[in-house]
Amino acid sequence: MHLLDRSRILWNAAAEDLKAPAPKVSWQLGPLHLDLGELYALARDFVPDAVGLDVDQASAPATLTIEELRFDRLERSGPDKLKPDTLQLKNLVLQIPALSLKVPPSPIRLRDMTFRLADARMALHEFFPADMNLTTAINLGHLDVQGAQPVQVKGLAIPAVSVSVKELHKSPEALWGITARIAVEESLALESLHIPGVGGIDGLQETLEAEVHLTPTAAADLSIATLSVSAPAVRLNVPTLGPFTTNLSLGGALAGIKVQRIDPLQADIRGFQSRLAVGEFLKAELRADAANLAFDGLQAQGNLALDLPALVKQVPLEIRQGADLSGKIEARWNVGAKRPPAGAMQALVGSPTDVQALLKHSGFLQQLELAVQLHDLAVKLPLAQGEILRAGQISTDKPLMVTVKNGAQHVDTSGKVVVGKVESLPSLGKLKKPLKLMLVFSGRQDALQSLSFSQSLQIDPLRLKQNLELHLSGIDRLLARGLDKPWPLWLKAAGGSLRAEVTAEKNTDLSIFSESLRLNGWLKAGAEVQCTPGREVKTRSWVESPGLDLRLGNLLEIVDLQSHLNLAKNYRLSFETTPAGEREEKAAPLSAEVLQSSPSVSETGSPFVRRLRGDLKGPFTGAPALSFKSARIQAQPLPLELKHQALDFYLEKGLPKMEHFQIDVLGGSIIGAGAIFHPGREFYLSVQGAFSGLNTKRLLPEVVQGVADTDAEISGQVSLNLPLVTAQAALLQGMELEAELTQIGASALERVLFALDPYESNEAIVRQRQTLRNGTPRWIRLGIKHGILSMRGEIEAKGIRVDLPPIDRLNLTNLPALEGLQEALVQLGPLIDVLRAAAADVIVIDPNGDYRLVSDEKKGITHALE
Repeated sequence: MHLLDRSRILWNAAAEDLKAPAPKVSWQLGPLHLDLGELYALARDFVPDAVGLDVDQASAPATLTIEELRFDRLERSGPDKLKPDTLQLKNLVLQIPALSLKVPPSPIRLRDMTFRLADARMALHEFFPADMNLTTAINLGHLDVQGAQPVQVKGLAIPAVSVSVKELHKSPEALWGITARIAVEESLALESLHIPGVGGIDGLQETLEAEVHLTPTAAADLSIATLSVSAPAVRLNVPTLGPFTTNLSLGGALAGIKVQRIDPLQADIRGFQSRLAVGEFLKAELRADAANLAFDGLQAQGNLALDLPALVKQVPLEIRQGADLSGKIEARWNVGAKRPPAGAMQALVGSPTDVQALLKHSGFLQQLELAVQLHDLAVKLPLAQGEILRAGQISTDKPLMVTVKNGAQHVDTSGKVVVGKVESLPSLGKLKKPLKLMLVFSGRQDALQSLSFSQSLQIDPLRLKQNLELHLSGIDRLLARGLDKPWPLWLKAAGGSLRAEVTAEKNTDLSIFSESLRLNGWLKAGAEVQCTPGREVKTRSWVESPGLDLRLGNLLEIVDLQSHLNLAKNYRLSFETTPAGEREEKAAPLSAEVLQSSPSVSETGSPFVRRLRGDLKGPFTGAPALSFKSARIQAQPLPLELKHQALDFYLEKGLPKMEHFQIDVLGGSIIGAGAIFHPGREFYLSVQGAFSGLNTKRLLPEVVQGVADTDAEISGQVSLNLPLVTAQAALLQGMELEAELTQIGASALERVLFALDPYESNEAIVRQRQTLRNGTPRWIRLGIKHGILSMRGEIEAKGIRVDLPPIDRLNLTNLPALEGLQEALVQLGPLIDVLRAAAADVIVIDPNGDYRLVSDEKKGITHALE
């Protein structure tokens, strides 16, 4: 039979013994040759516009050929025995030079495709197949998928797919109504696959051996004896790393998949194993079993090894820019889980703060154990401005562990990391000696209600230890309120405590940072914060040292520094109902302003003076909060040498108070007491003390010059109230000073007066200077109040005591010596902010999460810090 011009079909049939019980019938088709190009031209009007067959009719026609398709009817082979019917197909070949599928949005074009069914045999019993064998092959020259993300395939070959079906029978109880044993062997080769902008694969090889058994009991068993995939070149374009090329090897096997039913699908997976190797840097294994597609349970174990030097080699040098990694990372895991029920993941993602949903729907993860081991890691990381972080010998003395039980009910973590060598650090450069770090941590979360975490760090040879403990409660209440709210509002629902402490042991070696840096002694410093939800925040800090020596070259040296500081501060929490933008700030009543005026010297000074006089009678009682034997500070323009310092320091309403302090400095001694007060809107420094033998040449080297040391010494006592402000006018207006000098040289005093009035514009100062040239001061009393200076005194001239001409109501504002003071006062701004936060006792939080610190909410004092 001829069709059109280039298509033809040859067939024949024969029948024998038609009247016999088992007649012999045969039917044969072939050879067959169809030119698909001319058939397509004939049927074009019936083909959708989306499909186009592009054929070069002259040189490469699209054809379908069959060597032989043969059917043989049953025939007897003996008494009452029949041979099965047979259906056999030989060499079915489909060749398509070019085919375009114009399917939006990604049209497909393939070229040089050949499909070959080399041999197919089927045994039939009453026209029902009993056994079947077939072998096919596919070759594809090119496949192009166009569109937004093009894909280009070249040289795809499936040289042999062998399918064998045996023991095929009808069975009403079996799946799909048949029983059978099906064996499949298949291999694949791919010359290249390229995805522009993403990467590609060259030389891919794949093989598969599998078997399916359809049993009479409505079940099916699938096993995979071999599955392997390999590719010598896998290319990826990683945005941060650039082009990345490696090789790939994947192998696996499956003991069996037992399918029990189809609708709904129910199957058990047994003995799944896979092995993955990516280049020389990644190797992984996975083993898993699943009951009922994991609805009834999943058990999976696996491990992974990452070789960092091999990984780094894959990164181009221009991307690495001097960075380097070495060592090995290993991980292993053990998972026990169930497949999440329908809607569980949507519930978790849709309501991440719903505590009950998290507890209920996360239970599918029954158990997870993850362990990570580090083996001799080393890192070199160049940083900005030529700095380098370099560390090595990083290992896990104890694996890093994460254990999850019953989903969100319980999560535990623990580990121990040792960094054997830290050679260089940012800002410090290369260290004289490498550091060794040992980090130990553990944590636990229970039912989304509480969280605890502890961590310790030891640094050698510094002999430094650091510890941290964190405890949180009310996490469920916090989640219910929403994590998207500003963190100050979290304090209404969640509470807990945080404690951190640093200890420096004796013989701490700081020379690794600088040869000039020395520290010898024991020191412990720490801080603690406790929060009661919606009520208060408590803070505490401490510094303890029985004796510490510190030296920094010629710049600083402290001998026998002793500390017994223990400070505490509490804040009450207050939650407003009105946002800050709608709140009216109420000024304090006038009576309150009057009562909160600055403290006078007579009010605050007398108790201190009385206490001071008692202290002068003997040494301090008990251990001072801070003391040292000697200190040397080579700071210009005033280098200091200090001795026998002792300080009793504590906080009262959050502000520092010094009940006692004493120090030997400037060739003399100072003893006294002091405090910072907050009586109203401003802070005041109040100091009362006595001094003797102070050398004014050391204190004011530019003012007091060329004076003998004995004439430069001063002694006396002083009481000072000083407002801590950033404006010069406010400072002078609020300062109160009373001082009595019982010893001072005439020349030294004259130089000081000249510095106050270098232009000799004040007649009283000029007369005092002239008088001082004729005698020796016996006492000097001076006072400053509201920016006005007054000074009186007495000198002795030739055995006769004479009053100094008094200085009355000298306005300090106009003195040249105070030029530049305003610029210096601006530096007090950050200190004043700290004092405001320290003096406050209430944290006020509005509905928007904005907070401010106030001294007393009921008094309506302006906020201290926002």
